[in-house]
Amino acid sequence: MSFCPKCGASLDNARFFCPACGAKVNTAAPAETTPTVAAPVASAPRMPQTPPAFSPDPVPTAQPTAPAPVFQQPAPAPVFQQPAPAAVYPAAPVSLAQTGGDENPANNLIRKFAKSPLYLAGIISFTLGVIFSAILLIVSVPGFRDMADVIRNYVSDKIGKNTGEIVTNIETSLLITSFLSLLPLVLLIAGLWILFVSAFNREDPQLKPTGFTVLKAGHIVQLFFFCAAISLCIVLLLGAVILLFISPSIIKDLEYNIGDLSRLAKESEILDSILSPVLDVLEDGEDLSAAFLPRLSVALAGSVFVSVIGIVFLAKSMSSITTAKRALHSFKETDTVSIYVAVIAFLLAVAAVVLLCLNTENVIFLLTSAFFAISCACFGALILLYNNSVRKILPAD
Repeated sequence: MSFCPKCGASLDNARFFCPACGAKVNTAAPAETTPTVAAPVASAPRMPQTPPAFSPDPVPTAQPTAPAPVFQQPAPAPVFQQPAPAAVYPAAPVSLAQTGGDENPANNLIRKFAKSPLYLAGIISFTLGVIFSAILLIVSVPGFRDMADVIRNYVSDKIGKNTGEIVTNIETSLLITSFLSLLPLVLLIAGLWILFVSAFNREDPQLKPTGFTVLKAGHIVQLFFFCAAISLCIVLLLGAVILLFISPSIIKDLEYNIGDLSRLAKESEILDSILSPVLDVLEDGEDLSAAFLPRLSVALAGSVFVSVIGIVFLAKSMSSITTAKRALHSFKETDTVSIYVAVIAFLLAVAAVVLLCLNTENVIFLLTSAFFAISCACFGALILLYNNSVRKILPAD
């Protein structure tokens, strides 16, 4: 039931006007307002439940997609990149200082022989031999100059002063070349001592290749001087043989000037040793061509043989030095040095002993020959022992 808002009369069936006072009323509004007031009350408790129930759902549903990048992370990529250190591993010489050099048995083997008493005896005797060679050369200079003066005076009187000047130039060139020939020997001494000192360096177990480099340089210079000297000898001997064949007049001139040759031989000891065989043949009345042609031919053949042996020896020595130097940085590939070098070293020792026996008057020459014989024997034995050790420790593949 509703009531008139103006007079308070009961409105049973009236819908628009109050039957008592005639005021305008609306009975539908109160009926509609009542449920509208109750509706918010009933729905009010549900309003806070709706956001928590449905709004958090998108957050957890979006979270499962976040781990997707985690499963797609390139975790196995570092595993595939791990073999990269294997490419750096062959550079093991860097770690030799940490491992004591045990990773390179070739280095240890060369180091062992460079510290051996046999090697020390070889370099000491070789050093002394070179020192006495220099002393012998210095002592021989006055006699060489006397011989040059005798030849210069004789040639100037017989031929002319211009020829005497040529003799002077030859004398100066021979003296300079003789002293320069000691340069490769000095390089060899330096290389041998560098290897010895490097072998005793405890701070660095890796043997330095500097000694081998200096040794090789010494052999290269020695090869140059050897080729120049042996070529000069071959040219002179070949020229003498040709002259004996094609110029008989030279033989007659020598026979006619026997007095001059005797005088030259008496004025110089070196000329005496050179001209004595010729004077002996002339004094006996023998044919000079028949007497000296076989000797010159043998000397020429011997010079050619010595040149071949010497060149091969120096070449094999340089190859052996290269092999030993390469073994310092090699962990798998290695090889023995040339046996030919050891054989020639023993032959040189024998030749030095023979020269020692032939000239027993000159003390300096005796000492020079003795020290060279000892050094050649030591180095020959050292090469044989090294090759034997290489075959046992580092057999060739």
